[in-house]
Amino acid sequence: MSPSIKATGNRFHVVNPNNPDQRDDLEGMAHVFGTLSTLLSVLGYPVFEPLAGGRTTQTLFCHGQDANATGALVEDGFVVRQGSVARAEIADASKEKLGPIRRELLDSGILVEEEGRLRFTKDHLCSSPTAAAALVLGYGVAGPRVWKDGDGNTLEEIKRACGEEQSET
Repeated sequence: MSPSIKATGNRFHVVNPNNPDQRDDLEGMAHVFGTLSTLLSVLGYPVFEPLAGGRTTQTLFCHGQDANATGALVEDGFVVRQGSVARAEIADASKEKLGPIRRELLDSGILVEEEGRLRFTKDHLCSSPTAAAALVLGYGVAGPRVWKDGDGNTLEEIKRACGEEQSET
C-alpha cells in the first residue's frame, strides 16, 4: 500500500500505512519537504503552512446570540480560532447551505456540541469572512461587517483604512 494524502480542515496530512514509525533519512526528507513546501506556496497552494498566520495582525471578533468567536484574515480565506463558540441553531434560510458543512465539522471533531452550543476544537479555515461569520452565527451575514477588532472597527473599515478593495459583500 502506498502513502496517501488526506485533506482535512487543517490543510493536508500525509498518511503512510506501510510503516508510519520509520524514521530513515530524516535530513533528506526535511530537504525535500522544504523544497516542496516552497514550490507549492509560490504556486499559490500553501498547503503546508500553518493556519495561524494572517494578513491582519490583530485578532477579530464575532459576537451574536449564543456565539462568541475569534478569527483572523489569512491569504486564502478566514480562520476561525480554536475555542470559538458557534450558535447551534441554524436559521431556516441557511439550513440547506450550512447544514452539510456543520455536519461534516461535527463528524470530523472540529466542532463539538457543548451546553447547546458548538465549540471549535481546532482552528478552521473558511473560504471568506462571510462564510466564517455564517458558520459561527448560523445564518447568512456580511462577514466584513460583523468581524470586528478590539476597538470595534469592522473588517470592512479596517480594509478601507488600509486602502484594500472589498472583494466580497
